[in-house]
This record gives sequence, structure tokens and C-alpha cells, in this order.
Amino acid sequence: MLNLKLLGVCKHFMLVSLAAIFLFAIGMQFHLHYQFQPLLQGVNFAPFLSFSELVVAARELVFVRVISLVMPVIIISGLELHATFSQSVKHRNGRQKRLSIQKLFSSKGYKYQDLFYYFYGLLALPASLLAFISIGTIPISEAASENFTNLANTLIDYIPSVKVPNFLLLALAVAAGEFTGYWGHRINHKIEFFWKIHELHHSATEMCIFNVSRLSVLDGFSKIILLPFQVISALLMGAFVVNCGIFGLIIFSLHMSLLKLNEYAGHSSMDIRYPWPLTLVYLEPRDHWLHHSIDENHYGKNYGVGLSIWDKLFGTYMQIPSSEYSKLRYGVSGTDYNKAFPLVELFLKPPLLAIKSLKKSSLRMLNISA
Repeated sequence: MLNLKLLGVCKHFMLVSLAAIFLFAIGMQFHLHYQFQPLLQGVNFAPFLSFSELVVAARELVFVRVISLVMPVIIISGLELHATFSQSVKHRNGRQKRLSIQKLFSSKGYKYQDLFYYFYGLLALPASLLAFISIGTIPISEAASENFTNLANTLIDYIPSVKVPNFLLLALAVAAGEFTGYWGHRINHKIEFFWKIHELHHSATEMCIFNVSRLSVLDGFSKIILLPFQVISALLMGAFVVNCGIFGLIIFSLHMSLLKLNEYAGHSSMDIRYPWPLTLVYLEPRDHWLHHSIDENHYGKNYGVGLSIWDKLFGTYMQIPSSEYSKLRYGVSGTDYNKAFPLVELFLKPPLLAIKSLKKSSLRMLNISA
């Protein structure tokens, strides 16, 4: 009986692993070379790299990406293991499963699906990098591309010449970047079309570091309208780092490290508390647990990526008593996800469900007008 169960586990694990490897190997060639090339042709790359240089840079980043994927797993798993043995957190029925690796077995849906989504991140970053660096590769027309590229060129020339205190440059850069993340995330929740795409991420029934990358390829689509804020944030941060030298680089690195810590710890069982000054502006990892809660009272809360400023300003910030966090349950009631192989969940279901939601909205509007 045990051998049959072990064989079943191995079969599921091998299927997901092979699919992830196949997606990465083929995708790096097809996605970057063939899918992006038509979009990149005829675009003004004056301040940027050529297409061939971008592809080379993206491929070289793969090694860095592998390290950035593996190291958080090792570090967070080590902390989770320490917390388990020290029994720092107890479940109502005894010791709680705290290791993200353990939760791969108990999460609802196809076995080890979050492992697949995590490895998918190997491809997601280089593709996103091309889309961001080339600024203007996702326009609807050449005219839109030219106008947007001209705007970027103007900002690149203008921002470094602005004489403002460096601390203000940093504050504006961080605020603009967080503004993009906050409203992009909020749009994903408030508009049904985008929610059906983003629901894949929230359908996870366990908070596990591997579901950090549990995102559809269309998940960032809502942020296109906010792209100017991302560009401004990047340019302001660049000006700050240039002005402050090594000190600016250290500050930037510390900020990005805290954002990464929030991202991974916010999807783990690690209840990491920040010291008082940081809690004034930064979200703690457990704040994101609340965002993923299946409890309707917690819906629409803590949209921030790393900072709490926009949540507090727009009234979406929420915390609960410390003793209640370990009792939270996660997922989406009645979700259409967690029922198929990860490739289907990742590429087919999100657009199909989003289109279906548009049809339902159209019918509702017709009924109202009638």
C-alpha cells in the first residue's frame, strides 16, 4: 500500500517537474526570440539596448534568477524549520505544519502545482525584463510606441537635472513604485475581468513560499495603464543612486531586500515582526496573510506590495489580534481553479474565465437597460 502511494507521489512530482523544465527550455528560445521580436521591430531604442543585447542579457540573468529562486527557499525553509522545532507557533490541534515544502502535500489542487509555478518564474523575469527595459514594446500601434518612447527620453533627460534633496528623490521613487503596485493590485481585485485572472494566485489554500509565482501570464496586464509611474519611479531611483554613490546603492539594496523579504515571508508561515519605526511605513509579512484570507471580512485589505502608506491613505489597511493569525484559512470559496494540470491553470483558464466574466457583465447590462 505504501509503495503504491509512493509511486503515485513520484508520478505527480515527475509530471510537474518535466513540464516546468520543458516550459523553461523551450520558452527561453521561443518566447524571447520569436514572440517578442515582432513587437520590438521598429521601436526607438535610443537610450536602451539592442534586441540582441537584450536577449543575451536576459539569458545571462537566468543564472542570477536561479540563485534568487533557490536562496529564499533555503533561507525561509531554515527559519521555518527552526520555528517548528522551537514550537514558537502552535496550531489548535497541536504542532502546525510550518514548512513550505510540507504544504506542497496538503495544498488543494494538482499535486506540487506550486512547485511548477515557482519554476515558471525562471522564465517570467527575463520576459518581464524585456518588456520593461524596451519601454514601448506593448503598444497597440507604432504611433503609441513612438509617443511613449519620446516621453521616456524626455524624462530621462529631465529628471537627473532636477535639483531636489536626495531624500525627496528616494521618497518619491518609492512612493511612485508602490503606487503602481497598490493600484494595479486593487484593480485586479475590483474589476471582475482582472479578478478572474488574479484569482489563480488567491486560489492557493496554503501560504507557501512556492506560490509567490502562482500568477497567470496576464496577471500584470492591469498595470499597463500605470506604466508611466513605474518609469518615473525607476528614473527617480536611478538619479538617487547616482547622486549618492555607494550610500545610495546601499539604501536602495536595503529597501529592495525588505520588499523581497515581504514577498517571500508573506507567503510562508514565518511571523516576522519589524521594529517600530519600520512598521510605520512597511507592511509586515503577516499583513499579506490577511490579504489571502478566505474570510469575507478580510476581503479588499492590504493591497500594498511592501509599504502600508497607500493602504492607510485609502482605508484598506487592516490588522487583527496577534493570536488570530494562526487561525486564518486561505483560498477562494467556489473557485474554478485547483482542478486541472498547472499548464491549463496557468495559460488557458485565466483568459477563458476573464472572457466569460465579460459575457456575464454584458448580459447584466442588457438586462438592466431592458
